[in-house]
Amino acid sequence: MVGAAARIQRGWRAYKERMSAAGRLRRQHKAASMIQRNFRATRWVRLMNQLVGTRTTRKATMIQRYMRGYKSRKDTVELLKDVHLSRHLVFFDKLKQDLLTDCQIKIRWAWKLHKRRKAIKKAKKDKKKGKGKKKRRNEKVEAIATMLIG
Repeated sequence: MVGAAARIQRGWRAYKERMSAAGRLRRQHKAASMIQRNFRATRWVRLMNQLVGTRTTRKATMIQRYMRGYKSRKDTVELLKDVHLSRHLVFFDKLKQDLLTDCQIKIRWAWKLHKRRKAIKKAKKDKKKGKGKKKRRNEKVEAIATMLIG
């Protein structure tokens, strides 16, 4: 029973202390000192975080600088390649055109040669069959004309 009475008295005195002006002042002082203590303790944490943040920012800036330089060099090489190709494209276009022209001439020549040979073969065949002199002369004239034209 003595313990219970002491507990009640202690609670009453604590309540009375809290309600008094001096107690309120003491509590405010305790609260202010706790806030200051926590602020001072976290100030170092904030400073360390800021240092780590600036270090991270510096590293990120270095990476960005490297990547921008790489991209710039890559774009420059591509541009130089395009300029080089465009300068030399004229040469290759002319070469291609000359080759096509040569091929067209050769094909045309081969075709005319084929037609001449065919006409000569036909003339020989007709000669063997013994067609009339009039027809032979016309065929000869046509064969000669195709040779001269072609």
